Amino acid sequence: MKVLISSKLLALYRFTLPRGLMCLTRVRETLVSRGFGELVPAVDRALEVFREGLALQGVYRSTSPNAVHGREAVAVDSELVRALGAFDEGLAATAKAFGPDSPRGESATLLRRELFPEGVGQVCMLRYVEKAGLVSFLLERLASEPELARAVAELGHAELVKRLTEITARYRAVVQVTKPTYAQVREVRDAGQEELSRVTVMLLTRRVADDLSPEEVEALDEALGEILGHQEALRRHHRRRSSDVEDEDELGFDDEASEDGPRPEDEASEGDPLLEDETAEETEPGDTALPPIAQPLDPPAADHDGADAGAA
Repeated sequence: MKVLISSKLLALYRFTLPRGLMCLTRVRETLVSRGFGELVPAVDRALEVFREGLALQGVYRSTSPNAVHGREAVAVDSELVRALGAFDEGLAATAKAFGPDSPRGESATLLRRELFPEGVGQVCMLRYVEKAGLVSFLLERLASEPELARAVAELGHAELVKRLTEITARYRAVVQVTKPTYAQVREVRDAGQEELSRVTVMLLTRRVADDLSPEEVEALDEALGEILGHQEALRRHHRRRSSDVEDEDELGFDDEASEDGPRPEDEASEGDPLLEDETAEETEPGDTALPPIAQPLDPPAADHDGADAGAA
């Protein structure tokens, strides 16, 4: 990936994805609350990159290297089986109540015969992927074949079909998963840092303009102070680590492995590239590393070590 704006040039630490999201969220809140919306679109673009990165990283951490199905597959499969059973039972009850020769009974019998010729149990017993494919095909038939669509409407089962459609969409998403690669996660994290650097440069550029009103100066100072506050928190954090103090970072700013929560057992083994990379990723660029243009600005009053994290 081509890096357009270097974090080292700004003396920015490598922000983890959760930290970057929290920081930029507060920057946005500051600009909006102060009525300074000029840079909000750029912050929104950066936030989107961080959100996408967190989603991808979450899949990477939660998916076993040999996983075939997502973790929610069993639960969603149970939902689908119950919904299929309820649909079939409703058709059977209608045919029984009105009789097979009545218009409603004929519609119910038609649907059962066309959708479940060997019984709904045969569909429910299929393997996950085969079941997802077959139910998707049945739903397509209900939508595209006039006779079947008319029978659903006559029986008042449109809501049941809608429910089946919603479950099936989720089912398809979890019955087959592809684990993201380390390179993909690393790339999206680099992209997040790039966007954070871009926003910082835009804030600094606007801050030194000659046409700023006092209100704009205050908004920009507070937004830049948010970034500087995180810079200072990271500086303290890395100084603690470099002094070999073996105490847990109770303020929640340990490396990204702890910020994102526990990892699956099969990926917690020593030597995992993402875990090793995270440990070294927020490296300290120097003892006095702060963005040179922004040095005179004071960080905001909020404690960036987490005391005010609930406001994010």
